[in-house]
Amino acid sequence: MASSLASPVSLRLLGSPALEVEGRAVPLRTRKSLGLVAYLALEGASGRETLAGLLWPNLAPDSARHNLRQELYRLTRTALGPHVEVSARQVTPAGAWAVDVAAFERAVADGDVAGALTHYRGPLLGGAPLEDAGPFGEWLEARRTRLHERWQEAVQRHAGALEGAGKLRAALDAHLTLLASDGLQELHQREAIRLHGLLGERERAAARYAAFCTLLANELGLEPLPETQRVAEQARRGPGPASTRTASPAPSAPPAPEAQLTAPFSSPHPPTLHPPLVGRTNAWTELEHAEGQLAVLLGEPGLGKSRLALAFAASFGPPVVLRAQEVARGTPLYPVADALRAGLGDPRARARFEALDPVWRAEVSRLVPELGTPGGPLGEGRARFLEGLVHALLALAGPGGCIVFEDLHWMDASTLELLAHLTRRLHPGEPGAQERGLGEWGRSAAAPRLLATARSHELPGSPAETALAGLRRGGLLRSVPLTPLSEEEVRGMVRTLSGGEDAVLFARRLHRATGGNPLFVLETLRFLFETGELHADASGWRSPYDEATEDYSELPLPPEVREAVLRRLQDLSPAAQRLLDAASVLEGQFSLDDLAPAAALPEWEALDELEGLTRLSVLEVRDPGFAFAHDLVRRAVASRLSPERRRLLHRRFAGVLEAQGAAPGRIATHLDGAGLGAQAAPWHVRAAEEAARVFAFREALAHLEAALASGPPPGDALTWRLRRADLLRHLDDRTARTAELHLIDALVATPEGAAHAPEVHLRWAILHDDEGRYEEARTAAECVLASQAAPPETRAWAQTTLGMVLQRLGDPEGAERHLRSALALEGVSAERRAAAHNNLTYSALGRGDLAVARSHNAAGLALLPSSPTRTRAVMLNAGARITVLSGDLAGGTARLREALEVARHLGDVVLQKPFLTNLVQLYTQAGQLDDALSALHEGLDLVQATGDRRGEGDFGHRLAEVQLLRGRLGAAARAYEAAITQADAAGQRDQQAVRRLGLLRLRTLTGDLAAARELLAEVQGRFAEDLPGLLAVEEARLYGRTGQPDQALRTLLAAREAGHLNQPLHRDLARALLAGVQLALGARAAALEEALQDAASPALQASLLAVRLRAREVPEDAKTARDLLASGRLPPLDALALRHALSPALPDPEARALLTRLAATLPTEAQAAFLALWAAPGGPT
Repeated sequence: MASSLASPVSLRLLGSPALEVEGRAVPLRTRKSLGLVAYLALEGASGRETLAGLLWPNLAPDSARHNLRQELYRLTRTALGPHVEVSARQVTPAGAWAVDVAAFERAVADGDVAGALTHYRGPLLGGAPLEDAGPFGEWLEARRTRLHERWQEAVQRHAGALEGAGKLRAALDAHLTLLASDGLQELHQREAIRLHGLLGERERAAARYAAFCTLLANELGLEPLPETQRVAEQARRGPGPASTRTASPAPSAPPAPEAQLTAPFSSPHPPTLHPPLVGRTNAWTELEHAEGQLAVLLGEPGLGKSRLALAFAASFGPPVVLRAQEVARGTPLYPVADALRAGLGDPRARARFEALDPVWRAEVSRLVPELGTPGGPLGEGRARFLEGLVHALLALAGPGGCIVFEDLHWMDASTLELLAHLTRRLHPGEPGAQERGLGEWGRSAAAPRLLATARSHELPGSPAETALAGLRRGGLLRSVPLTPLSEEEVRGMVRTLSGGEDAVLFARRLHRATGGNPLFVLETLRFLFETGELHADASGWRSPYDEATEDYSELPLPPEVREAVLRRLQDLSPAAQRLLDAASVLEGQFSLDDLAPAAALPEWEALDELEGLTRLSVLEVRDPGFAFAHDLVRRAVASRLSPERRRLLHRRFAGVLEAQGAAPGRIATHLDGAGLGAQAAPWHVRAAEEAARVFAFREALAHLEAALASGPPPGDALTWRLRRADLLRHLDDRTARTAELHLIDALVATPEGAAHAPEVHLRWAILHDDEGRYEEARTAAECVLASQAAPPETRAWAQTTLGMVLQRLGDPEGAERHLRSALALEGVSAERRAAAHNNLTYSALGRGDLAVARSHNAAGLALLPSSPTRTRAVMLNAGARITVLSGDLAGGTARLREALEVARHLGDVVLQKPFLTNLVQLYTQAGQLDDALSALHEGLDLVQATGDRRGEGDFGHRLAEVQLLRGRLGAAARAYEAAITQADAAGQRDQQAVRRLGLLRLRTLTGDLAAARELLAEVQGRFAEDLPGLLAVEEARLYGRTGQPDQALRTLLAAREAGHLNQPLHRDLARALLAGVQLALGARAAALEEALQDAASPALQASLLAVRLRAREVPEDAKTARDLLASGRLPPLDALALRHALSPALPDPEARALLTRLAATLPTEAQAAFLALWAAPGGPT
């Protein structure tokens, strides 16, 4: 390699890379060094943060920067060192480097084709394949592709110049050079056949044509274009005059406009049909009224859902559009990634996105790596990830904008989860919006509108149906059904499109034939124009039947829209037909780069055809590519493909997408479509791994199932099924998990699977424990421990599982023995040791030893200082319980929220459900009812999505408590009754008791004393030993309300003496009741002694204040009571009782208004008893 005189540094990057400094070769010993030098040579001065993120994207920022320092140190120790300037912030090439890429590009720009070809020795870094380097690999591929395209253009021009100079052999060699990189390029095959013919090489021309026919048929299922067939026939006959040359002009000189599209019709082009929105006034009004809700346009295909949604959205500015595709439904969050990339094409949207906090941009980079901020911190997990996507979409939409979710029926579960998350965050009344940092959106007129479209007949049974049900239950959904156009509306459409007079009879015939479906109307009109049955002139539209018809029954109409579409397309050019066939398999949005290789067309020719198809309204431009104008058109085109042609196109697209580095799920889908299940399997497994990485567990399961359908070897099948079983535990789908483990049992019975028997027994033990089948769980865990093949980690897991099972079976000594054995095992991970400490924590809690429980909890958490694991989540939950039992409600709530965040990070539904149940209880105790309601909605969505009836009962119970505290007394009663029914059906003895006691309390507080006595008798008869403390509290409450304060006092004192009131909640409830009872009995001093103690919650504070107000006259008590009422933190019934205590003789007007509102929430027949109890001066005692 000759040294450049102009620069001491000479760098060759095209073909095999080489570096010389002062004429001497300088080896680049690592691939990272080569990548670093190439990037600096082509991009110039670059920030150190950029380089670190580019070359080491999978490392933590500190590690990436450390690696860059090492690489720069090595580089500066070579002869190149003096020619690289390294500062604290950036790296810069010093002086002018002579780079062959720059020389090639200058020669191309100057028209020096020969010079350009001299510099181009091969693809960029072609002789040094680099491992996949994430962002660097993407940069390299983009640069390499662009240079290769410019080289192709130069070779094509060179071939033309050579032929013009009479050098036919050299021109042929140039075309053969191009064919070496892609033998399916029909233009170059045609030119090579033609030049063989001109050279008199008829046999070679025939052989090349035959080989090309075979290649085209095998790879794409196509025949050569008619033009290629004519050239081959001419070459067979012998050389013709020079005027027969058919070479197309080079890409830099496109054909004249009149030649850009083969005329698709023998008749003149029909008029462009772009109708106005007709018959959608009511739907538009419905959308306007959906502020603060998700508005979903529902209807059959062709009714104009998308058009109406996008027109309405555009009235708020450029919308953010998330389009689902049937073929991409297995790729989690595909519509989101697509929308984020497309949305950033708007400079204003990009500026808003780039102004986001780096923590949110870092979360977005999980999905779209190129949108991240180098060094941005990644957060706690799934909840934070979804929050980051919400912030990104809001930034792109902008204040007062609009976000559209198209085709919900095809959306993946993760995108639907994001939609529900976004809808709740934007709802003006959503609890907790401010503390999540979205209050400026959720509580102002600037919040973007949310729209969606869905095919009503494809929703049932889809994931979208479940997602919409949850939003509907929360009042966050407005369904806007679209119906076909009426005859009058079709008439209006025809009148507007034609610009002529009212065509009553014609419109009636059109309406009858199409059912008023707008798409069918338009396709039928296009069909009529293109068959000559309709034509347009200055006065409007005309048909041959206008003068004589009575009802236009003579008008030939296609029986269905498919036929109308296919008849309309039958006269398109062969190249256009190829492109449509390929696009119908690709589905969704597609680009020129996607289609041209599959259609074996040069890019400029393919682009001309695509643009022509958009003018005919077959396709539409959809940045950054194209799409079918409607999916019904795509389906009509796809229906004409033979199975073999469809398989070949799928195979071709799989190769194209693989070369582009597309999502594994898309590649797998096309390989499946090609009938290549075995080749698709590893791509499905990769897709499952990617799905799990963004917490899309259902999509991961589907991909693993698809991989298993290929019939893999038993070893692979066992590994993939074990992964499925673990994913199903995350989702708490116990039925599917059981079925999966049965299938795994069959695989374990084979020689290849026998070694996995212990881990399979362990999974059975965990499943049986989750389902409450403790004897079966014990047996399975003991099978693991009996196996000599079980490694220490598996044995420790079995020991901890068995310990917890024995605890549940009432054998605490046996439980602790196994748990301590787990701690004593050698070679066990910190995770397993922490799990043993966790189970010992629960064992100590079971016997009421808080000190020992706290010690084990601290020891376990110390082993897992920050790792977001399942064991850590469970230990944080136990820590929350310890903290609450120690009297610190706020601290326990904070610890429980931390546990819930870890469970969300893991996507572990099994943990999220009990954590949310517990959190609702703690929020309720603290009077944080909005937060309790928010947690309830989240929990109900989870249990209903998984069909968990027991979980639904648990949340229904919490809902009853929250409704009671919100003053929705009738709703609370209904929720308690439903929760009791569920507990009875499931045989949950503890819940049967506690839910009846909740309903007993409600009946007592609302004055339904007869029903309260019946409930008390039932609980005393069936559950007296289950919850003695809570039973004593509610028994005393009823005695107090029925004029038996002495009996209430005896009940409470006996429970205290027996130690039944040791739990903080029971102790606090009893103290408030005891103070009131003592005051009713005239024991004023004893009442004040109870009432002057500290209160753990606003409701308890109100109860104790009411006693103090009645027992003494202290101004400070009245002021405290008024401040508490003004705070808005009191449940309505407690507020009513406190107002009665403030004005015992005559309750104030606010108290009377509150009493009326509360009574109105009860059934009519229950209101009189409630009013009688609470309306007396001073209220109930």
